[in-house]
Amino acid sequence: MKQVKEYEGILKSISSRKFSPIYALDGDEPFFIDVIADRLEAEVVPEEMRSFNLQILYGKDVKIRDLITACRRFPMMADHQLIVVREAQYIHEKELDKLLEYAENPTESTVLVLLLKGKKLNRGTKLGKAIKPFVHFSSNKLRDYEMQPWLDAHLSTLGLKMEHQAMAILLNTAGTDLHRINGEIDKILSSHGDKKVITVSDLEASAGIDRDYNIFEFTEALGNRNLNRALDIASVIGKDKKNFPLQMIIPMVFNYFKRLLIVHEVGGHMQGDLPKALGASPFMAKKYASAARHYHVKELQRNIVVFHEMDLRVKGMGEKQASSYELLREMIVRITS
Repeated sequence: MKQVKEYEGILKSISSRKFSPIYALDGDEPFFIDVIADRLEAEVVPEEMRSFNLQILYGKDVKIRDLITACRRFPMMADHQLIVVREAQYIHEKELDKLLEYAENPTESTVLVLLLKGKKLNRGTKLGKAIKPFVHFSSNKLRDYEMQPWLDAHLSTLGLKMEHQAMAILLNTAGTDLHRINGEIDKILSSHGDKKVITVSDLEASAGIDRDYNIFEFTEALGNRNLNRALDIASVIGKDKKNFPLQMIIPMVFNYFKRLLIVHEVGGHMQGDLPKALGASPFMAKKYASAARHYHVKELQRNIVVFHEMDLRVKGMGEKQASSYELLREMIVRITS
């Protein structure tokens, strides 16, 4: 994962106090942007000097000429000053281009951080090219198959490991919400600071995740074609619209069955390549391979069509609308029949 390695490299440089005069952090994944910005705030200026050498500005209010003037000032009784422009995505592109003058000759003792969440700074513009020698990091949403490798690496930086089933439950519950995953880990560590291995019991205690009634157990029941077990779990999660909205359940089940199709495509003679093909741990790859035996390829293809239909119906299109719980029960019966 190229962007994760780039992200880790930026954090390593900051921790080594090798600061860039300019950081442009943009893109759709706020987690990486927030962590880099927080690390800069923690490392660039000592806490006792922040009242003099830390400025937090906002894109809706900032004037570029005033920003450049602030950047040209020298720090007071410190090596650096830090200027963070939050919500810089709201600065009009023509206004932002006025930073070209500063980007071509930045002040070495100033660290300027531009946070553009949900927007990409055009690398082809004069400003984009001027920022190129500094740090321009684009934070993209991770795809499903990238989540498990990212979580492994993230846990490693914290000196932690996680049980295979606990990881599967957490990823199936939180999806690709990195802030939520990190928040659950933080909650566990705040209660058990000496924790080295996170277990299913830890998730139950801190995140309120029921080991028997969660998305992981639900998809596994569907994968094993266990109608009664799937309906039993649905009777709990299907009525919890806050934590398990049907709009979240359908894509997760869809991705699960898409992986079962990949198992058939890879084939039994290439089992060694299965974890890589699935973007999953060997533990999870084994479970997918086992579940795939319960479905023929045509049945899986039929189920993909069912998920598409259900997705439309939950959005109010297609057949007469039913409740989310009724739609979920119908989906289960159609998938496993």
